[in-house]
Amino acid sequence: MHTVKIFDLLLGFTKALGFVRPITASHNLRVAYFAHVLASDCNFSKSERVNLLVASILHDVGAIPLKIETQNFIFDRDKKNYCRAGWVFCKSARLNDSICRMVLLRHTPWKDIKIKNNISLGANCIYLSDALENLSKTNKVFISEKNLHTLLDPNKYAPQLILSLKNFLNSFVFSEFNNQLIKDCLKDYYKKTILTEKQLITLCDMFSQVIDSKSQFTATHSHGVSQVSVEILKLTGLADKNDLIKMRIAGLLHDIGKLAVPSKILEKSTLLTDSERVEIERHPEVGADLLADIPQFSCISDWVRSHHERLDGN
Repeated sequence: MHTVKIFDLLLGFTKALGFVRPITASHNLRVAYFAHVLASDCNFSKSERVNLLVASILHDVGAIPLKIETQNFIFDRDKKNYCRAGWVFCKSARLNDSICRMVLLRHTPWKDIKIKNNISLGANCIYLSDALENLSKTNKVFISEKNLHTLLDPNKYAPQLILSLKNFLNSFVFSEFNNQLIKDCLKDYYKKTILTEKQLITLCDMFSQVIDSKSQFTATHSHGVSQVSVEILKLTGLADKNDLIKMRIAGLLHDIGKLAVPSKILEKSTLLTDSERVEIERHPEVGADLLADIPQFSCISDWVRSHHERLDGN
């Protein structure tokens, strides 16, 4: 587990968040790309861009516990609430403080930010990138004169970001803009950024909180499953350190497929219909397929796929 690349893991999380709001499945990825380009022009260091990448991918996680799903999700709705909720997720998992601050401030106008540094600039970069991405339609960006004026508002956005945006708009060919281009660009830039064991577990721990927040009945569930599973594996005497790390991660992410299950089913207090039961029983398979796309997670994917299966195969 010492060769998990940060972008591979975050891409998996992005796909999982897309289960909650399918229409905006690529939103976080595209925001991360715009933020990366703008930050590069502002001469952010490599480590600052890594933090910005994480914050960009996770910037909307606070919307999950607020039950803001596809049919009623509006980008400016409850923005303060889900920025705070996202900050709580990141802070409680002990993510880098820079990431936590960027998630918290990512919808705060530049004029309202009291301490102006590269952390607040990163948050503002996400704010501007989010606005730019919201103009995207069918893999193209249409920027009218009115929209351009909004994006160049010095009260909302930092002067250096506005300048970077102008440079970007003058040089980028929007007709060639697509999600594969984004993945290729980000994957290439971050291909040598390998997560440490602590960073890997911290990110998975944070995302387990996002998963469990989908329903009031599962608060801290994944964290508990992870701890108990690791202790049971220890008792077998058959596991090395790497096995224990894998089991810890599998426990944290075992219910990631539940993000694809509508809240009305997860929260239902009466008996499930046959079709609802089929949908919720698919979550191990959905989660396993998602995790299988992350290199080094094949074993974890297998465990997640089988986590509701008995020894007799039922």
